Amino acid sequence: MPDARLTANIVKTLKYEQQIYSRLLKLAEKKTEYLVGNDISKLSEITEEEGRLAEQGRQLARVREQYAKELNEALGLKAGASLEEAERLLDGPQAAQIAEIRAKLKETVMKLMLRNGINQKLIENAVEYINFSLELLAAPAPEAPVYGRNGAEVSSGGKRSMLDIRS
Repeated sequence: MPDARLTANIVKTLKYEQQIYSRLLKLAEKKTEYLVGNDISKLSEITEEEGRLAEQGRQLARVREQYAKELNEALGLKAGASLEEAERLLDGPQAAQIAEIRAKLKETVMKLMLRNGINQKLIENAVEYINFSLELLAAPAPEAPVYGRNGAEVSSGGKRSMLDIRS
């Protein structure tokens, strides 16, 4: 049976990861607001904070993986076995603690993935709108017919766009 400190460390690490992902979820929700409101400066701040939290999450994941590897070894499982497999071999309270925090973490990660999907769609829509606007500005202006003195249509010259960027 594994040392109680080992399972306590795994639980503590999972709780820290849960906190990181909860903060990332809150940032992602704010990001949605700022995307809709087109607040570029706030988006920049949020992106920086997301980067810092993501790095902390990566570090915690490495720590958790090391503890999980040690737990798996203590339980006689393969090094890459999941925490779910280890839970089945642990005592009731230890398994329950890990299962509870793992379930919360999984739920938070799923919510974060959904929110990030929404944000990605908003960004894609904004990019499409910008491209559409640029195409409108760069496209040749529609040529209105010009009529001469005898009533026949005559050309008005070369087509030019609103963004005439010829050299």
